Amino acid sequence: MKITILYGSETGTAQDVAEQIWKSAKRKGLESSVSAMNDYHIENLDSEKVMLFVVATAGQGDPPNNMRQFWRLILRKNLPTTLLANSKYGILGLGDSSYQKFNFAAKKLNKRLMQLGAKELLPIGLADDQHDLGIDAVVDPWLEEMWTKVGNTFNLPTIDLISNQNNIIERFHISEINRNFMNNEYCLTHDIFMKEVFNNEAKVGTIIENTRTTAQDHFQDVRLIKFRSDNINYQPGDIVYVRPKNSPRQIERFFNILNENNVQLNPDMLIQVTKKEIKVPNVLKQILTLHQIVEQYWDLSFKPRRSTMQLLSFISENELEKEKLYEFTTASGQEELYNYINRPRRTILELLADFPHTTRKLNIMFPIKPRAFSIASSLRITKNEIHLLVAVVKYKTKLVEPRYGLCSNWLASLKEKDKIIFWVQKGTFKFEYDKPMIFIGPGTGVAPFRSAILDKCALNDNLSDCVLFFGCRNKEKDYHCKDDFEYLSLQKGLNLFCAFSRDQEHKIYVQHIIRNQKQLCWEFLNRNGNIYLAGTEPVRLSPGWEGTGRPDDELNFKGVTMDQADLELNPPKDRLNIVFCIMILHGIGVLMPWNMFITAKNYFVNYKLSEEYTGIQSNYATNFLAYLGFAAQVPNLLFNWLNVFMQFGGNLTTRIVWGIFIQVLIFVCTVILAMTDSSGWPGVFFWITMISVIILNTANGIYQNSVFGMVAKLPTKYTGAVILGSNISGTFTAIINFIAQYMAPNPRTAAIYYFITALFVLLACFDTYFALPINRFYRYREFLHQKGINKRQLENSTRDKHNTPPYWKIFKQCFPQCFNTFFVFFVTLSLFPSVQSDIVRSDPNFIVSSDYYSTIMCFLTFNVTALIGSSIASLVQWPSKRYLIIPVVLRVLYIPLFLLCNYKPNGISRVLPVYINNDWVYFLIAVTMGISSGYFSSLSMMYCPRMVDSQYMATAGMFGAASLITGIFTGILFSMVMPILVANISFELS
Repeated sequence: MKITILYGSETGTAQDVAEQIWKSAKRKGLESSVSAMNDYHIENLDSEKVMLFVVATAGQGDPPNNMRQFWRLILRKNLPTTLLANSKYGILGLGDSSYQKFNFAAKKLNKRLMQLGAKELLPIGLADDQHDLGIDAVVDPWLEEMWTKVGNTFNLPTIDLISNQNNIIERFHISEINRNFMNNEYCLTHDIFMKEVFNNEAKVGTIIENTRTTAQDHFQDVRLIKFRSDNINYQPGDIVYVRPKNSPRQIERFFNILNENNVQLNPDMLIQVTKKEIKVPNVLKQILTLHQIVEQYWDLSFKPRRSTMQLLSFISENELEKEKLYEFTTASGQEELYNYINRPRRTILELLADFPHTTRKLNIMFPIKPRAFSIASSLRITKNEIHLLVAVVKYKTKLVEPRYGLCSNWLASLKEKDKIIFWVQKGTFKFEYDKPMIFIGPGTGVAPFRSAILDKCALNDNLSDCVLFFGCRNKEKDYHCKDDFEYLSLQKGLNLFCAFSRDQEHKIYVQHIIRNQKQLCWEFLNRNGNIYLAGTEPVRLSPGWEGTGRPDDELNFKGVTMDQADLELNPPKDRLNIVFCIMILHGIGVLMPWNMFITAKNYFVNYKLSEEYTGIQSNYATNFLAYLGFAAQVPNLLFNWLNVFMQFGGNLTTRIVWGIFIQVLIFVCTVILAMTDSSGWPGVFFWITMISVIILNTANGIYQNSVFGMVAKLPTKYTGAVILGSNISGTFTAIINFIAQYMAPNPRTAAIYYFITALFVLLACFDTYFALPINRFYRYREFLHQKGINKRQLENSTRDKHNTPPYWKIFKQCFPQCFNTFFVFFVTLSLFPSVQSDIVRSDPNFIVSSDYYSTIMCFLTFNVTALIGSSIASLVQWPSKRYLIIPVVLRVLYIPLFLLCNYKPNGISRVLPVYINNDWVYFLIAVTMGISSGYFSSLSMMYCPRMVDSQYMATAGMFGAASLITGIFTGILFSMVMPILVANISFELS
């Protein structure tokens, strides 16, 4: 069995790890291969048994260059989902958790392989460079688990079969060519990468200018480098890759180290590299001198890795050196390795000098990686030219010799007419010239914005809708491209603002000048402007970017805080559906008072107001539900509609808080009444209860309406969550009522436990409402809603319009869904609970006894099925907004169906014949009525806010809530007609 190891590497780390896996497989005697993903023959993919992927992440979650072709191929839609059904795979991602899209390429690859039918050999490993132990903290245990899985799954050896003495596994075969056998025309001075140019993979540029943009006495050397090449094509935001070379000083140092260690290698010796285990890179397939390889291929500034130490420990001829090098490879030696390599930025040359007793040094060298730079020019201004703004890297560590950046110092050394090999690649910036643009580019980060501004200037001479915020230390020291930007500002209208941090006693940074120009920025953003950020260090909108660092700090634009900016740049999701669950809870809360009182019919009618308890006969019990419905729904209806226009109590928070608080007080009073012996004053008890219901439902009307206004700011499914909660409320109260009746020793105790439950639910609603602003997702949706309001207010202020919502316009737009909501609840409340609760058992042997028939067949059945209907609506939305009215109106047929059941209201002599006298048929009708009620009510309430513009969604949500209550109220009124109908209408079915 063969193990295929593929890597996607940007800086070489993933390639190094992949090659270490390959070497480990070779030591175990396993057949294996390793290559970049782009070099893999994709036609072999479906025949692979085991594939291991080592994947780095580039840019904003992009796959590395040498993975992109492979990635495009496996993304093809015509690939069958069983393509890799016989394959097992493992993925090791190498990333940095300081970036938002941490290990994004590895995660995407993992998902795609699963879609193609491949099976995980082991869970994906996500290494983090930010860890104290670096990527090794994940790589080492992942590799150990991987080899264990391979051994157990395929019954293969997992111990090394090759001894340490023979542990050098060479990638290529390197040999010296006798010059006498070479063609005399062979040239020793050519650029080894010219083949890329001949194959149209790269181009050759000629340096035309290399200018220092910083003062000579400034510590930082920054260059504006210009080169020319024919037939080049790029857009602002694109990047250019260049191939640097080692400096003559480094090359001389390399050969000196060899000579000092008695390794006799002539720089002019001819080298031929042929395949041994790994495919030879194209550049090494030609015959080269050792000097050419050292100058142009090997990275002499390479920072040695742990694997380098391991290889050196194998080839060292000195026992002390071998022991020390091996120590660097152990887990306990990682801190010492970090202090030896990372802190001082020690290079491979210095490592070779410190450990001279090694042979076969060529095996530990790594190739120079091409370097990427943002293009700082525009083809519309300077045809066939590319400009680069390059900061030359030079700094000191604890080592005596300064550290030099390989590419930047090589570029700085180039002179006019020198050649440079390069190629252009699409960048991540996408500039939209038809929108206002805000550029934030401190230091050399201004390079891509110079390109965009020059390009836009060539298209449109007016740059008044562009703002550039630039920052540096001193105006006269490091103001890059000063003449260009000041000309564009004075002559073309560019809004230019500079922060020179060291030109005054107190430091001024880019964020400070942005704050000063917040009005201009806010104006640009309200015109759908874009913000572009770049810099030598990541410029992030986080609290650390501000002076005080508080999340509620006002950022650099009017009305936008640090927290809000971070939310908009990194839109959060509703993790664990916390907000969704809170909305379900509030849905339970908004119908809790109504459900509590109507479900407690037996407590009021058969206990507190009964002749057995009071000792007198009265009409209080007979008409209790009618009075209750009227007392509950009149204030609820009135204040729901008034709340739409008058918004009692100020903002939503005030209304919700006071609404819940008053309901809690009323339920406390209700519990006290349940504990009190009221047998001697039934009339007083009745009217106290009715007054309590009026106050309770007044507060509940405001609370209910405000909840729908709140949830209208969120995506559609959250409105469905409130409706779902409303239906759960009925189920919940029915179950609690049943348990209380069954478990309590008497009706009084049952009522106390029952009403105390409402207190706990309302207090939970109270607490969770105040927890909502803590949730990032909710804050984000609140911010988007407020942003829309602010934008409309800004537009209205410029047109001298008032800010009062256009109620009539909103109502007309959402009226179809308001009617649907109204009619669903009208039909439902015409039947539930007044009609359903008075339908009695037809079959004396039916599974549900008479004692619990009403509780189960009416309250429990309706509430459970309505809950199911609401749940379905959160998953499926059918029919569309336009056609929803058809099934809603057809539900009116439930009214005659229920009247034809065994409906026998108290004190009424029924003359209408009973045509549906089968309890199971009645149960089926009740189930479909409940499901359709929950489903269509949820659907209409979801659609209602979506009928209007986003800034009016909250008002439309309130109209929907008011229509809901109107439907409930009119349904209750119409339910009073039902006893009259069955008592006065009679007909025979022929």
